[in-house]
Amino acid sequence: MNDITKLMVRTAYDALDEKLGEDIEILKVDEISVIADYLVIANGRNQNQLNAMTDLVEEKMIEAG
Repeated sequence: MNDITKLMVRTAYDALDEKLGEDIEILKVDEISVIADYLVIANGRNQNQLNAMTDLVEEKMIEAG
């Protein structure tokens, strides 16, 4: 995993954790996908929480460049 990929995965994970995402998983998919190296997934308790998680991940990824 290169430094940029590490930063992206860590940024997404931290944002999900900040919004109390549950069961956060990082799946390595580079051998089966041509569009991604990793897939970060998490559970949320309700639609509002899921929206907040999505918004924060998006915001943090933009900030990280």
